[in-house]
Amino acid sequence: DGFVLALANYPTFNLNEYNQVPKSEEARMKNAAVADIYDPGSVFKIVPAAAALEERLVTPRTVIDCSLEQVSHRGRTLKLPGEDHPMGRLSVSEIISHSSNRGAAQLGMLLGEERLYRYARAFGFGAKLGFPVGGEVSGILNPCKKWYPIDITRIPMGHSISATVLQMHQAMLVIAAGGVLLRPQIIRQIRDASNDVVYRYDRIELGRAVSPVTAAALAAMVTGVTRPGGT
Repeated sequence: DGFVLALANYPTFNLNEYNQVPKSEEARMKNAAVADIYDPGSVFKIVPAAAALEERLVTPRTVIDCSLEQVSHRGRTLKLPGEDHPMGRLSVSEIISHSSNRGAAQLGMLLGEERLYRYARAFGFGAKLGFPVGGEVSGILNPCKKWYPIDITRIPMGHSISATVLQMHQAMLVIAAGGVLLRPQIIRQIRDASNDVVYRYDRIELGRAVSPVTAAALAAMVTGVTRPGGT
C-alpha cells in the first residue's frame, strides 16, 4: 500500500550530536535510500518485461533466441550485451528467472525507445516520488532524443539509467500492488493523547503503470528467480 515499514542507513550518526560528525564523514548524514543514485541492474528487467506483456508483444511463453550476439534495430546492427553464462532459446518467463541480458535487450527492441521510456516513467523512474523527508532526488532517465543507439539494449538490463533504492523498491511494488505506482509514505495515522485516531493517511496512487492482469502475470514470473535454475 506504499507505506514504508522500515528504512535504515549505515553508517549512521547520533542525531543529538550531528555537529560532531567530521567533515570527511558528512556524507553519512544523508538518507542514502532516497538521496543517492545507482544503476539498478537486472532488477530493472521487470520494466521491459511488464511493458512487452502489456503491449501484447509477447506472452510469458514467447521464446526468444538469447544466444544472438547482435541484432538489427532501425537500420543499425547493434551488439547485444554479454551474459554471465551461455544461454540459448528462452521463454520470456525464463528471461526473467535466468536474468538474461540479451533477452531483456530484445524485449526493449520490440518495444522501441518511446514505449520503453514511457513505461520506465510509469514505473516511477526519472522523477521524485514524493517521499516526505530525506532530500529525495529524481534519478537519471534521459529522454529518448538523448539516448545513444546502443541504449535500447542497455537500459532494459538496468544500465544507462540511474535510480534511488526507493525508486527501485516502488517499481517492484507496482507488481505487488496490481499495476499501480504508489507514493511512498511513512505516517499511517495520527493519534491524540487519548490514543484516538484523529487523522488517517490512505494510500496514494500516482498512476497506473500496467493492468492488473499484466501485474499478476509478472508476479508469477518473478517467483521463478527463486526456483531451481533461477538466479
